[in-house]
Amino acid sequence: MRKALRLACLGLTLVPLLAASARSQDQNPVDKEPAARDLTAVPVQRIALDFRHYYTQAQLAQALTDLATAYPEALRVESLGKSRQGSDILVATLGWTGGLDLASRPALLLISSPGESGRASAELALFCLHELLRDQSRDPAVARLLKERTLYVIACLDPDQRGLDLEARQKGTASQARAVDLDHDFPALWEEGLGLTDQSAYPLFEPESRALCEFLLTRPAIAAVACLSVLAAPASPREPALEGTPDQLAQNEAAASLRSRVLAHCDLRTLFEQGRRPGSLLEYVWRERGAFAFELTAAHGQDRTPALERAAFGEDHWPSVNDIEVLGRDVLRRTLDLAESLPQVTLTLHALTRLKGDQWQVDLKFTNSGVLPTASSVAHLVGAVSWPRLEIAGAELVAAAVKHHSATSFSVEHAGARVVALPELGQRSQVDLRLVVAGASRSGVVLTLTTARAGRAEVKLILE
Repeated sequence: MRKALRLACLGLTLVPLLAASARSQDQNPVDKEPAARDLTAVPVQRIALDFRHYYTQAQLAQALTDLATAYPEALRVESLGKSRQGSDILVATLGWTGGLDLASRPALLLISSPGESGRASAELALFCLHELLRDQSRDPAVARLLKERTLYVIACLDPDQRGLDLEARQKGTASQARAVDLDHDFPALWEEGLGLTDQSAYPLFEPESRALCEFLLTRPAIAAVACLSVLAAPASPREPALEGTPDQLAQNEAAASLRSRVLAHCDLRTLFEQGRRPGSLLEYVWRERGAFAFELTAAHGQDRTPALERAAFGEDHWPSVNDIEVLGRDVLRRTLDLAESLPQVTLTLHALTRLKGDQWQVDLKFTNSGVLPTASSVAHLVGAVSWPRLEIAGAELVAAAVKHHSATSFSVEHAGARVVALPELGQRSQVDLRLVVAGASRSGVVLTLTTARAGRAEVKLILE
């Protein structure tokens, strides 16, 4: 009898331990990256959110906090600042915490547009986060995002105005607009009186736009920013971009490539396809940060919105709650496509040849697998990024040379130091590197490639 009791007690002790162990294994999916997309597999479902209603600011904050609590290995939520009325402006950071620091990985910022069309998109951004976390063990594209890149999500930059909009919806009245339009409050092509309704201002007049700019300044690895808007109907057809700087053409080509996947409810455009937008967030991130700027527009059917809502809240925004998941799935797909287009560098050893004495020739390939360049020329002009560099540990650098894809011979880049300055790479491009190093036979050498917005890569070799 006593033996049975001891076994029963032991069983009671083991149950929570085994449950905790299973949960711990479930929360560390890095080693279980799926080989193929299989959405029939069981999702990592630790919390269920309801997307059949609009979220108040308090509900939105709670939902984000609950997601971060349920998926601590992949999500953290913090405040980037306060709104004018004191509400927290929350930013979610998505990425597996193992490996390279999240702030150093190639990063995409998905943000609900600061303008009127973005205040109805908070649920779509929240839906993207929810689905990405659920699919991390059954979709290779999600696993690659979490392992190699960082996704920042700001579901609502303007909680004060969104609260007024939701309150007006409940009352069946029109919402009162704020004095300063946030999407005209950024210091890019700004002009006096821009974006005002009833008072004068200056760039970054509002605390929300100031907090966002400070956030961007402290996240130099953000390579691209996508503003999310909601409209009643698809935007007008785009004209093909035939002229522009190399940066602009590269960005437009990337967008055209991404649009080859036709999605019924989500359009993608670059800043340059939208036309000049003084004081806007996208103008700022391009002109002052050199990040690539995109607009994601979720289009819902106007005829599915009740006539009373269209009259009170405008025909272009606030889709039916029945459309949130439909729109959200297309926004999720576009977001994944954008994340996969981010620059990503690799460094591979091509050949190792002994020359004379303790000198060795090391041939490497420096590759950008992304659809976007490793950094724009604007980013360098405004001092937002530094040039890629190759650091050598374990041997002395004697000489270094680079051969671009279209070149027929190497050009000497640097000699006599342990650091080699390298060029930025265009979309899906490659350069050959040739190093001459001095080191004793059987010495271990580590070559580390570091970029501002395309990640890091490392090669370890033995001189033999």
